[in-house]
Amino acid sequence: MSNVTGTVMSGFYPLVANDKGDISNRLKCTKEQMTNRAKTFLQLGLVSAGSSAASYGVFKSSIASKAIAKVVDKALGILPKTTVVQKILNASPMTKALGVVGAISMSLLAHIITKSVYKAGQIDQKYTDRAKMEAKTKDVFDA
Repeated sequence: MSNVTGTVMSGFYPLVANDKGDISNRLKCTKEQMTNRAKTFLQLGLVSAGSSAASYGVFKSSIASKAIAKVVDKALGILPKTTVVQKILNASPMTKALGVVGAISMSLLAHIITKSVYKAGQIDQKYTDRAKMEAKTKDVFDA
């Protein structure tokens, strides 16, 4: 069984993994892991840049923050008036708008990371299975 933490933490982990078979299989696995990581970092960067731009836009435009705050007030108006809801309703329009931008960007970042970790596990399993098949095939032909 492969070390999933090692796969997630380092794209070079397959090079030293005992369960990946020969060097060509290890190199292919490493290549796919590094490609997955590069795509993930690019996506994270794009979401972060978009979040920064949206936050800056909200910060500079009182019209945008008031419009977003109006939607937040309307959405929270249907909830029971707890202390948390009341604090949000009493917050400034800019705070409400920045909270919405932050919530959206955090959920996008969490989705990207979850998808990347899942993909890393799939890649790891794929090459572990290939190594097992090669070992079985080698045993059959050596016998």
